[in-house]
Formats: sequence, C-alpha cells, structure tokens
Amino acid sequence: MKEILDDLAKETGLTVRAVKDQKGSFDVWVNPEVKVRLDILEPGIQLSADIGKIPQEKKEDLLMHLMEANFLGQGTGGNILGISKDEKKITLRFVKPFEILKQVLHDDLESFVNHLLYWREQTT
Repeated sequence: MKEILDDLAKETGLTVRAVKDQKGSFDVWVNPEVKVRLDILEPGIQLSADIGKIPQEKKEDLLMHLMEANFLGQGTGGNILGISKDEKKITLRFVKPFEILKQVLHDDLESFVNHLLYWREQTT
C-alpha cells in the first residue's frame, strides 16, 4: 500500500506523506491541515478523518443536519458522517470492502478529501 500511496503522490503532485503505524494503518497527509487515516481491511480499505469539534451552540440543529446528510448518502457522496467516541468531534468515514487498485484509491481519496473540506466549511 505504501508504494501505491507514493505513486499517488508522484502522479498528482500532492504532498502525500504516508506514515504507517503499529496496527498497519497509514496516516496520509494530503496537506498540512488535512490528515486522512487509511486502514487496510481484508479485503478493502477504510478512510477516516476528523472534520472538527462539535460546536455547543446550535448543537442539536447541527446533528439533525448531519443525520439528514447521511440519509441515503445524499449529502455525503457515500461517505458516513459520525461523532467520535468522546462525542466531541464530527468525523467522516468511507469504507470500500474490496481490493483496491491505484486509480480507484486516487479517485476515492480525492472524493473523500473534497467531502471532508466541504463538511469542515459547513460545520464551522
């Protein structure tokens, strides 16, 4: 997977810095503000990232908006909006449960980051 990520960085011109952790997952830095966690599944991948903190003002309105966006994936491009275990952050997750090819990963990562940035704007 590291080789695929390195190739992706070369081809796109992005600064993709992939750091593999002890669990075999990668932290993929698309730029200094955007970090995406890439977990290897058998088979497939999972992409996840923090969107930002849950603002306390209008919290219920925001959570309703997130639930509506998740409905049938209409506002998320098939990604899943969620809340961290400590209920302090909004998260975005994407799961592809089959073998990944380089071009597919490129397309999925690009779409995921675009949705991540959109939801960061929407929630701040």
